Amino acid sequence: MKARFRMGTCFLLHRIVYMIDTHAHIDNEQFSDNREDMLKRAFDNGLKAIIVPSIHAGNFDAVQKLAESDERIYRGIGVHPHNAHEVTHKTLDYIERQSEEVRVVAIGEIGIDYYYDFAPKETQKTVFREQLRIAKRTGLPAIIHNREADEDVLSIIEEEQDGTLNGVLHCFSSDEHVLERALKLGMHISYTGNITYKKSVLANVVQKTPINKLMIETDCPYMAPVPYRGKRNEPLFVRHIAEKIAELHETTLEQVLTMTTATAQSLFRIIVCLLLVFSVVALQDAYAQKGKSSNDEYDDRDEEVTEKKERRLPTWWQKKNVGIALTLSTNTIVEAQTGIDTNRRTSLSYEGLLAFGGGVTYSMLDWLNVDASYLYSQNNKVTENGNQSDSKGNPLPNTHQSFNLSVRAIANPYA
Repeated sequence: MKARFRMGTCFLLHRIVYMIDTHAHIDNEQFSDNREDMLKRAFDNGLKAIIVPSIHAGNFDAVQKLAESDERIYRGIGVHPHNAHEVTHKTLDYIERQSEEVRVVAIGEIGIDYYYDFAPKETQKTVFREQLRIAKRTGLPAIIHNREADEDVLSIIEEEQDGTLNGVLHCFSSDEHVLERALKLGMHISYTGNITYKKSVLANVVQKTPINKLMIETDCPYMAPVPYRGKRNEPLFVRHIAEKIAELHETTLEQVLTMTTATAQSLFRIIVCLLLVFSVVALQDAYAQKGKSSNDEYDDRDEEVTEKKERRLPTWWQKKNVGIALTLSTNTIVEAQTGIDTNRRTSLSYEGLLAFGGGVTYSMLDWLNVDASYLYSQNNKVTENGNQSDSKGNPLPNTHQSFNLSVRAIANPYA
């Protein structure tokens, strides 16, 4: 039995504000002439990640090449309802296999579309359900397309929701009742350029969407926001959707970008932070049982030293893995407030707060680990708003502490 003891110290530094376009068809032929220039404009102006969903088997390879061409581009794998009639068991098997690829962060774009009659309704529903099940088996979120199919989309999600289904209703254009029902099902909501149009009827819906449950997208090259309506849409324009959301939520653009980025990072497991490891100390000893190992790794002298170590160390030390880490990072704290008179929900965001803590990992068995971690942060910026004060009226900061305890079972610990 090998025993390992590792102690590490690392520091995490996070940049605060990014933009993520969570739905962009940049593989479309409309970008063929200047795709590189379009991407450069976006990345040079604050965009840190783009998710490109697939829509049919014919563009799986093209989307994959795009994702492999730049570490800031991720992809979804799935078949759009317009192409549901083309789906076979072989297609579904391929989608599930591809879901294991590193750059794949979602199953999608999938869903139901009754506006166009490109595929039979029953076929759309069947293919949608099968792809939702792939999302559950793989643990990936689903990017869901819904057009004039509210009831069928939500009913299927309700039937398939067993606590493991995550996803986003992209380009959300339904009413408040659909919003409420979708949120209860654990879905996220994504808005695009149509909320910026003068005749948009989505203002109340956007206002009632919790800011921590929404994301932004362009759905380019379609649905360009104002002031680019009627022109080719592109990822850089996602900022205009964020500006409209900030206006409707009566908050700052910075906060909307902070929150939507954090939500997208969490849902799609995208990392866009700067990680600096200043020092890591690792100590590792291998303790072999008496006699030579199967690969003759140790000679007789190695065995003699090992036997002495075994006599000195207690049994738990020989057989168990222990890891200790210290963490220093910056934290963002968001307070949600609802007006008593207006019943309008607003939020306050405090960025760049120092946070520190640590964690311990203990391997009870080769396949069973217990993790415990603690993080402490003090919000001194809250005193600027006078939200808290002592008995004498002096403003007070508030503290935020989080403790996490989890048990992890590893299906194949020896692979």
